Amino acid sequence: MDSELKKLLLKVEREYASGNLEKARELLVKIFSIDRDFIPAFALMGNILYKLKNFDECEAFLNRAAFYDAEDFESRSLLGVLNYNKDELEKAKSCFLTSLEINPQAFENYYYLGLIEESLKNEPKAQELYEKSFRLSLGSHFESMKKINDKKTALEIFDWTFFTIEGLAPNSVWENLSYLLTNRSNVVEEILTYLNEHATSEIDFANLSKSLGVKSVSLAALLGYLESYYEIPQELISKFEKLSTLAQVEYEF
Repeated sequence: MDSELKKLLLKVEREYASGNLEKARELLVKIFSIDRDFIPAFALMGNILYKLKNFDECEAFLNRAAFYDAEDFESRSLLGVLNYNKDELEKAKSCFLTSLEINPQAFENYYYLGLIEESLKNEPKAQELYEKSFRLSLGSHFESMKKINDKKTALEIFDWTFFTIEGLAPNSVWENLSYLLTNRSNVVEEILTYLNEHATSEIDFANLSKSLGVKSVSLAALLGYLESYYEIPQELISKFEKLSTLAQVEYEF
């Protein structure tokens, strides 16, 4: 790779990572003025143009990226999204399936395939695909979770995730679990804030539930998950254990 092009590409990647899309696009234009067939930049330009909502040019660059790189599953996935948004479902389906042939773990493909099946009134198949997407995302893909009709199935996927995942589950998983149980995503943070603020005063499970606007049974279930799988800050452990005990007195979970 030409050293000048390599330096420019690194600048593009930095600007893109910082969210400076227009600047990244301008640098890519400069790259293509030097070498219009600079293959490593095709996919990146496609992604930037997608975020800038320049969908026609985006599609052209993604097609070139996919043509030159047989392993580029991400460009094929994004081509699928473009076709799905144009209601060209067969083209979209082909893109998603081709992407999955390259990377069967690319969970968003299953989500979009579920949307396609749902639009075709094939609800059982759609549910199967949403569940597969959510499981492969290890509980992190919010849109897949929202599409799962059976709350118990979604909770089983969370249980499987917590047992499977190495290390601590990311915040997105806890936000999704909170949303599933309480219809809100920031409840874990609010529980920890409550414990911090009650260093000396009495902890009250019922009042906490009321102040959060969360049903007691949902809050109790969330506390059960936290007790089993969340690393409570050391200074809050004793207060959390008291809160959890109060919840267990009222509900079995």
